[in-house]
Order: sequence, then C-alpha cells, then structure tokens
Amino acid sequence: MAAARAAAAGARADRLPTAGAFAEASMVRDQFFPDYSANAATVGVRARWQLYSGGRVGGRIAETSAEVRSAEAALRAADQQLEADVISAFQDVRTQALVRDAADAQALAAAEALAAVGHEVRVGMKPQLAQLDAARENIAAAAAQAQARADAVVARYRLAALLGR
Repeated sequence: MAAARAAAAGARADRLPTAGAFAEASMVRDQFFPDYSANAATVGVRARWQLYSGGRVGGRIAETSAEVRSAEAALRAADQQLEADVISAFQDVRTQALVRDAADAQALAAAEALAAVGHEVRVGMKPQLAQLDAARENIAAAAAQAQARADAVVARYRLAALLGR
C-alpha cells in the first residue's frame, strides 16, 4: 500500500519543474608556453519544465492512482476475510463445545446402558449378544467423546491463532 502511494506521488511529481545546481572548475597549463594558463569556473542552475508530454504523465498518474485503489481494495478484502475467519472460528468453538457436551452425555448413557444390559444378561433376561452390542456402542461413544474433545481443542487453538495469541 505504501509503495503504491509512493508511486502515485512520484507520478504526480512528474508534472512539476525540476531544478538542479551545478559547479564546474578547470585549469589549463601549456607546456610550450610556461606563462600561459587558462582557468575557468562555472556555477549555475538548470531548470526544466516539460509543458507537453503527450499524455504520458497524465496516463502514469491515472495508472498509479488505480494501483493505489487496487491496493486499498486488497487491504479491505483481507481485513474482511480475517473478520469472517474469526467469526467462523468463534462459531466453530461454540459448536465444538456443544458437540463435546453431547458426546459426553452419549458416553455416559452408553456406559449406563452397558451396565444395565450386563445386569439383564446376568439374570437371563437378555442374551449375551446384547451385552456385546452394548459394549460396542460404549466403545463407539468413548471414541466419539475423544474425537469431540480433540476437535474442541483444535477449534480453540484455531481461534487463538486468528486472534494472535
């Protein structure tokens, strides 16, 4: 952005006159005529102002002004994208917290169901296969609980990274 603004300022400066100072000195001695010497000194100022450039300067100003507007638009787009990413990450943290709570409740229910089915199998009300199904569901609920906790941690770290922490 700063580079685009500097280029635009430089292009606008092309319309202004340029001035420069100079100084020159010279000394000449002749070997055939020992008393001959020619010393010269020149001091001056040079100024140049281009009155007509065929649209070159105006075109350059328009080009650099467009580059400034493009850089500003890119900066605004990046700012809006960052804001959208932070909002999305915050909502993801909230969603993952709710998913984690649901997975915790599911794991608790699966553990209680396994215990209840175990009692029913012991007294002969249900077959052994029902206890194996309940154990499988308990393991799946524990795996879902671990995955939900990991996803919640990842979401919190993503939000922290976007916030610069």
